[in-house]
Amino acid sequence: AVPAGAFKDVRRVRYVNEAARTDIRLWLAPKVGLVRADVQMLAGGGKLNAALVLNFRPAGDPPQDVYLVAEVDRGTDSVRLRRWNGVGFSTLGAAAGVGLKVNDWYRLTADVEAGPDPLTQTRITVDLVGVTDPGVTASLVAVTTQFLPGTGRFGLGTDQGVARFSNFEVYEL
Repeated sequence: AVPAGAFKDVRRVRYVNEAARTDIRLWLAPKVGLVRADVQMLAGGGKLNAALVLNFRPAGDPPQDVYLVAEVDRGTDSVRLRRWNGVGFSTLGAAAGVGLKVNDWYRLTADVEAGPDPLTQTRITVDLVGVTDPGVTASLVAVTTQFLPGTGRFGLGTDQGVARFSNFEVYEL
């Protein structure tokens, strides 16, 4: 785990992305290799989902906020890796037919490592394991050129949903 005091910015940041209708909490961490949290999707929001936010940072000219989310989504019954490019989401990978249930707890993990070409590519593995029902599992691997530089914030979020998060962990490379 990241040692106490290793976070460069201990202030939490709340970011509401009106265009994507997301609500995100962010922390800045050094050289993140793995992000994990237990998530629970709750009824009461417009959608049923919960996400780990990866590498939230400004990019482009003019700068726009870009980030990736490793998310569980009950509406599509899937685990997905998606990228917000400042205008809309694109899916980088998905595992469908998971059997997600409202009010169950799930352990969601995103493992970030260098890709086949470490100067331009990043391999992201997203794993889901049921805490309430350990028989629920899903996994996906995506190699992308849309992650680097890995200088952004990491955190938790929802897309028009209501969720609980527990045991948020961040590990260094």
